[in-house]
Amino acid sequence: MFGVVFSMIITIKNSKKKIETTQEVGFAFVPDQIRKKSIENGFYINILVVGRRGLGSSTLINNLFCSPIVDKEREDDITFVKNEIFENDIKLTANISTYHLNNLERIKNYIENKLKEYYDMEQSLIKAKVDNKIHVCLYMIPGDKITKEEIELMKEISQMCNFLPIISKTDSYTEEELRYKKQQVLEIFDENDIRTYSPPNTSEVFNFPLAVIASGQIHNINGNLHRGRMYPWGFIDVEAHDTSDLIALRKILIHSYLDDLINKTNQNFYESYRLKRLERESIDENLKAERIKKIKEEIQNIMSEQNDIKNSENLYKRIGQVSIDER
Repeated sequence: MFGVVFSMIITIKNSKKKIETTQEVGFAFVPDQIRKKSIENGFYINILVVGRRGLGSSTLINNLFCSPIVDKEREDDITFVKNEIFENDIKLTANISTYHLNNLERIKNYIENKLKEYYDMEQSLIKAKVDNKIHVCLYMIPGDKITKEEIELMKEISQMCNFLPIISKTDSYTEEELRYKKQQVLEIFDENDIRTYSPPNTSEVFNFPLAVIASGQIHNINGNLHRGRMYPWGFIDVEAHDTSDLIALRKILIHSYLDDLINKTNQNFYESYRLKRLERESIDENLKAERIKKIKEEIQNIMSEQNDIKNSENLYKRIGQVSIDER
């Protein structure tokens, strides 16, 4: 599953936004365990969006969080934006990565490096509680033929993190075309061992792969504001259950199954990486030496910081003594 990358420099475009939602995302519906913790520190999700350009990735993410968090004008290579979204004094940190190319090694290295960062923190003497592991990949399924390169990319990603395929712009399909497209996608996944995320046993029924419509426009329909698309023949509400799975996707990512996504990331994907890494380190003398070197450096840094604190305390004492003597 994991080739285990030990040294890899990845350059990505980063940005950070702080946003107060103008529409309700529904943070109050997140699992109780997460919501209780979120009152003080907020909660978070790390999402990777992959797929061809032009499939509505940014519009979908912005609709999910009811906030303009992903720019349309961004690079096709890996981009990253950290978003602090506030709703009724509850904070959600949505870390969104996007990638619109087909370089398999590039995206594998990116996902593995997130696991490596967490592993290094676990092994460190200084336990920084920062979780950048990818919790879920939303893969945007193209409307035309899925290429061999895309199939291979999906297969690899599905073995490294929770994987959710998304059929976008479904207002361009007839009902029959959409049924055929879903069946086609499921057959490709079955033939190529592409594993998709499934929520735990529940009475809720999700019709995978999810099919969504997204829109950047809000319209006044009979005195009420609705996000959707206006056509000569009528209006499509992107949050209507009978036309789009947007609400179902929001329920999976935020309302009901965020804790399951995080738990499966830790128990399945990260644990697999961690065991392989420990196995490698147990037999590779160079890796052992590297680990010992890092530990020594951390000890030296800690001692240096303690000495700096002591020197500062001594300086304050001397200054205080001088002040007393002058009196």
